[in-house]
Amino acid sequence: MSFSTERKPHAVLTPFPLQGHINPLGPNSLVGLVYFCFDSIPDGLPHNDDNLDVTQHVVSICESIREKFLLPFRDLLARLNHSATAGLVPPVTCLISDCAMTFTIQAAKELALPILLFHPASASTLLSGLHFSTLLNKGLIPLKDENYLTDGYLDTKVDLIPAADQPTNCRYICNEWDIGVEIDTNVKREEVEKQVNELMVGDKAKRMRQKVMELKKKAEENIKVRGYSYMNLDKVINEVMYKQV
Repeated sequence: MSFSTERKPHAVLTPFPLQGHINPLGPNSLVGLVYFCFDSIPDGLPHNDDNLDVTQHVVSICESIREKFLLPFRDLLARLNHSATAGLVPPVTCLISDCAMTFTIQAAKELALPILLFHPASASTLLSGLHFSTLLNKGLIPLKDENYLTDGYLDTKVDLIPAADQPTNCRYICNEWDIGVEIDTNVKREEVEKQVNELMVGDKAKRMRQKVMELKKKAEENIKVRGYSYMNLDKVINEVMYKQV
């Protein structure tokens, strides 16, 4: 198969190596497409003799991403462009990367490629992260003694919050949108039963179901042709993926 006579877009997708980040970026939905293929780079994690799955240790993964991923990623892009020279694949035209894989930004700069950073969690979580310092200074997130990691690109320290998007999601679901209920961390059978009943029967349950349907309708409108999400995605495709084609 030769691509020498026709320029085609060639995006390289780089998800963060945890399932909750991989699924939204869509590799599984692309399986079977003619021009899609998987490739990999070494994770740089040490071999563990205790039969522990070090790939599920988030701190180790983040440290390895920061220190060891850029070089093999450069090599991967070089291999792809070498294949393009031979007419086997189109040249790489853009990068689409999980926002936690910050080494891809450096690679994009080196090769003068456009890059799209993908945030897999909710929009409210993204906004909270962007205003993290302000929220911390105002005492709205009084974190004490949590682990600190350097983000690897800006060389600044950020808090590593376990299940970081869950508190934000809970806040919006239970307080802002009022379409769910929160269970205390000290879970008891009686409390679970009470909360389930609250979700299933009564006036509050009816109001929540009505709000859910309203939000569902808004979401469906946005992903239809000419909807806001549809048009935004179309704009991304035209301005990023096709920029160098």
